[in-house]
Amino acid sequence: FQGDSKKRVEQIIFSVIDAFKSRLPELDWLDEKTRKKAHEKADAIRVMVGYPNAPNTTDAVSVSAFYRDLPVDASNYFANRLASSTRMAKRDWAQVGRKLNRELWDMFPAEVNAEYSPQGNYILFPAGIMQPPYFHVSWPSYLQRGAFGAVAGHELSHAFDPDGRLYDKQGYLRDWWSEATAKQFQQRQTCLANQYHSYTVSDGKGHELHLRSNFTKGEDVADAGGLAQSYRAWRDELALGGDEVEAANALLPGLGYTREQLFFIAYGVSWARNI
Repeated sequence: FQGDSKKRVEQIIFSVIDAFKSRLPELDWLDEKTRKKAHEKADAIRVMVGYPNAPNTTDAVSVSAFYRDLPVDASNYFANRLASSTRMAKRDWAQVGRKLNRELWDMFPAEVNAEYSPQGNYILFPAGIMQPPYFHVSWPSYLQRGAFGAVAGHELSHAFDPDGRLYDKQGYLRDWWSEATAKQFQQRQTCLANQYHSYTVSDGKGHELHLRSNFTKGEDVADAGGLAQSYRAWRDELALGGDEVEAANALLPGLGYTREQLFFIAYGVSWARNI
């Protein structure tokens, strides 16, 4: 996970945030006060990419100091596991009563995952997810944005999903929505829940199983919003024009698909897996 990759990933994430903010004035169901606070919350979101700075994981001395309280025995796996679990529990409890270190991560850099924290108001992307089928620094922009850009938009959307929207820009559980806007949000959430409930899979016995969308609404909102925001960010990039943008969106030869089709194919491939 080299520096060019980190730089490109950050460009994509911040462009998705900008796309979200640019859409706010178009939402006529938002009152002005709530729209302003939504803009402020988006601005306040911290972006954490690749690997933590506490400890400085690019510096061997810093990493060594971080693990100095962890005894390791090359011949005793169980003892190592026990020591590691004990250390992690002690480190967690040691934070009680202290000022929060906002640089700490609760994910490992190698994880293929991402998250939004409503209490911390941050979005976090470990280096592990920044590889195919989600990302490669040499891919055309429409593939990067169709796959990883949608992940970035997904995590951003969690800040405004049915649960995340209940927290303010400082991470406090504090209602910042007007009653009228909250009611409008609920109507749209119900519409989306009905749409997702209509999706089915076979039960293998000749019947169809419906998605239980009341249990998946947070993820469904994030999926729908994330894809839309990434697509908008990509279209905003194309609108800038210029040689650099044109080169970043060069059409792959021999496939017979448009850039727009490849954007959505990249999104589909990012979700393809054996279950």
